[in-house]
Order: sequence, then structure tokens, then C-alpha cells
Amino acid sequence: MTIHSTRGRTLALVCLLIGAVFGITHDALAQAFEGIISYDATSNETTSSFDYYVKGTRMRLEVEGPGAQGAAIIIDSESNLATMLVPGSKMYMEFDLSKDLPGRPKTTPESVVLTRTGRTEEIAGQECEEFIASSQSMKAEVWATAGFGNFMQFNPAPKSASPSASLERKLAQQGLFPLRMIVRDLSGVEQSRIEATKIRRQTLENSLFSVPSGWMRMDLNMMPK
Repeated sequence: MTIHSTRGRTLALVCLLIGAVFGITHDALAQAFEGIISYDATSNETTSSFDYYVKGTRMRLEVEGPGAQGAAIIIDSESNLATMLVPGSKMYMEFDLSKDLPGRPKTTPESVVLTRTGRTEEIAGQECEEFIASSQSMKAEVWATAGFGNFMQFNPAPKSASPSASLERKLAQQGLFPLRMIVRDLSGVEQSRIEATKIRRQTLENSLFSVPSGWMRMDLNMMPK
């Protein structure tokens, strides 16, 4: 297998995951919970699932679904570094979270209003409270709980609509962690949905948060346009 063909096949996967790692600050990744939270995700009629591993200020996002091939993202907030792993080709890419992604236009974060509804529901064994988040471009139904640290939004498809980074910051400011998030456009049409299905509190091995020995580093600037 040539490096060029591998890059071509992983391009779609890069688009799938890259939006999840930029715009994240050290404070937004401070965590208290250690363990794994499993989610189901849907967007644009595409269904996938992912496991969200948390250990201190490090996290790992493992993706399952069409084209994922066991891909994962590791984020280390102490070094401000995100690493995307592609196990199928034993390759990885690194991204400096303090810098803008090359070729990606800068965007101004939307202002998000978060409103309590007073409703509660148990999700994956945890009691959650409902909030309605609204901005200029979307309206989201968020069921959240406390005591899990802060959440980094995951895009289950390249063109999916998701709450802006402002929503994650708003939730973090109030110590809230979403276990269900349903995003709709301003006309009320559902754009994307994630929901926790299982929560496992356990000690995680440090090896989950590092690149396996012998893997090849791939430069994002060398990817085909």
C-alpha cells in the first residue's frame, strides 16, 4: 500500500474528525471523571457510534461506523496537542490546538442562550436535566448532568450541523456534561443527535493516550485537495 493511496482513503476520515479538535482550550478539557462513555450518533441519515475515554486532562474519542476503520482522536490539554490515529494504515496526524487549521476560515463564535426547562430524565443510568440552547443558526435540546468534567462536541458526519463551540463553553461554565444532544435548524428540522448508551467508571491505561510505536506520521498539508 502506498502512502499516496492511504492518504486518499483517509481524506474523508480527516474531514469527519478534524472539526472536533480545533478551538478547544485547556480549561475546556479539565476533567473529573475517569472511564468510558459510549454514545450513539446520527446525522444526515448517517448512523455511527463513539466511545469517549476520559483520564484527567486527557481524552480519547474512538469512532465506529461507515469509513471509520477504528479511527481515534487523542487530546492532551497539557501539551495543547491533538493526535488523529488511523489504525488501518498505522498512521497518525498531529494538530497544534493553539493554531488555526491550514486553509480553514476563521469563524466568529455564535452567542448561545441556555435555558432550563425544569424537566429531568434518566439517561445511561444518570439523572439529567433538560436545557434548551439557542443561537442565530440552531436550536438544541440538551440533557446534561454534573460531575463528569467538560464535553467536546463530536461531528458524526462532515456536513453535519452541530452546536457551536460557544455551547460547549456555556455548558462548561455551568459544570454540565451532555448525555443527550439533539440539534435542529431554525425551522425545527433535526440535524444531528447524540445520546449516551453506557457509562463505565474505570481506571484507564496510559497507553490509550499515546501513539503506538512504529506508526508513521502524516502531514495534513500533504493530503490531496
